[in-house]
Amino acid sequence: MMEENKQPLENTEDKYSAFDEPIRHTETKSPKKKGNKRTRTLLFTAAGALVLAAAVLVVTLLPVAPTGDSGSASSAPQEPSSITLLDKTLEEGVAVTKIEIKNKEDEFVVYYEESDKTYRLQGYADLLLEADGVDSLTESAAFIRAGEQVNEVADLATFGLDKPIATVTVTYHDKSTATLSIGKETPTGGHYYVSLQGRDGVYMCSSDSLSCFLADGASYVNTTLLTAPTVKQDDSTGSPSLREVTLSGRSHPEPLTIRRRVNADGDEMLYYTYVISEPYKRGVSDEAANQLATFYSLTASRAVVLHPTAEQLKTFGFDNPLTVMNLTLSVVSTVKSNASSDSEEGEEIIDFYNTTKATLTIGDKDDEGNYLVMLDGINAVFAVPAANLAAVAERTYDNTVTDLLYLKNVQEVGRIDLFAADMGKHSFTLTHVKNEDDRDKSLIVKEGDKQYSTPEFRDLYQLMMSIERYDGLNMAPDIDPELGIDIYDVDGELYLSAQFYPASGSLYHVRTSEGELFVTSASNITHFVKQVENFLNGKDVLLSNNV
Repeated sequence: MMEENKQPLENTEDKYSAFDEPIRHTETKSPKKKGNKRTRTLLFTAAGALVLAAAVLVVTLLPVAPTGDSGSASSAPQEPSSITLLDKTLEEGVAVTKIEIKNKEDEFVVYYEESDKTYRLQGYADLLLEADGVDSLTESAAFIRAGEQVNEVADLATFGLDKPIATVTVTYHDKSTATLSIGKETPTGGHYYVSLQGRDGVYMCSSDSLSCFLADGASYVNTTLLTAPTVKQDDSTGSPSLREVTLSGRSHPEPLTIRRRVNADGDEMLYYTYVISEPYKRGVSDEAANQLATFYSLTASRAVVLHPTAEQLKTFGFDNPLTVMNLTLSVVSTVKSNASSDSEEGEEIIDFYNTTKATLTIGDKDDEGNYLVMLDGINAVFAVPAANLAAVAERTYDNTVTDLLYLKNVQEVGRIDLFAADMGKHSFTLTHVKNEDDRDKSLIVKEGDKQYSTPEFRDLYQLMMSIERYDGLNMAPDIDPELGIDIYDVDGELYLSAQFYPASGSLYHVRTSEGELFVTSASNITHFVKQVENFLNGKDVLLSNNV
């Protein structure tokens, strides 16, 4: 499942300070201790010898009534008296070499592969098995303990052993074999009736000790789909992270690519942790970034089908997948470059290492709402809880992109052209004075020969930058715009062009020169246009439209 990130990436710095100064945004299972079951049992038996001696006086040898016959059944299961039916445990080495299981769910064989020193599922040797599950299975097969004997002479039908719900045949390290049959559940629950080949009588074994024999073969397949990249021991800033993902498929007709910000993205993206690179280069909202950053491992709840057929894949939706996720996981680390002087801090450099790539394909959802998933290189279909994948699989451009129209340092802007239906077109040139510490004197704003107030322009620029996306838009407007904004960088290259179209009393439609379409608030646009008029007339620019 998805792991929690140690520190949320939400940036608490003021977004809008970008128009003044650039913001520098800083960015296994423990081994299972196997005890000796035989030793633990002997200790338990010795410690309870006095209690057990008394209990023997009241334990009846008559059969416990089968389910439905409450005449002689106890109201609660008695404390097990710990009868060892079989003990093939070893201090070292492999005690169990093969387990053949036939139950209501499945018929399968787990065997020990000497060549690679691991257990495999017969017929599916390409699939890794879950270590803890196999440990439990082999330990239960090597050491079989009963709670009590219920009848010296077994009446198999009475206990459901004429037609057992499971039959387990085990081959041990010494080539010997044993067959365990599991019958009905006891009337009081918590135990099953069992018989062991070569041993007389019927016994009661706890449900917990037998559960591993009642599962299907697929339940032993390893469900870890993605493993978090390992952080170096000497890396104090490193953390596992989703480095990049590209989403396609029927839920993403236009591919969406999201990646960690890198130094090459420049000052414009310094605020963001993640950026969208396709279909448009934009910053990722803080909320989406925090969700993306926690996705660096993934575990399924279970394997659904092993080695699925073409027909099964079609049934599960893999012929036209809901989503295809091309993932890159890395450890992300930040370091400081060497400063050129004692007074400088040095540049923050983002570094990635221990990078892995994977492709996850989502077919459909099952009846329980789980995603049906395949991982490239593993020939099986897995069920993954929707919550484990939602942070990435359910990302769209509209629920990922920053709300702001843009976020660009005003020091990188050389010209802004504004057009409004009621005030015509205006073009403002921005001159940046180097080595000037006074904020008002460091920026000169002119239209032709007329110079405007620098503080008021900064407020106007902030209003322009904070025009917010409300929702996506599927169809381009077919009317003339009422407002247009063109922003050019200091080299004269067009950075952003956006046109605004009235759609209703409360909404405007927006189209950028790149083809991006979205919806914004009419009140914000009306307020912005009013403040442009105030600016042109030498009045105060009001940031809030509530004043």
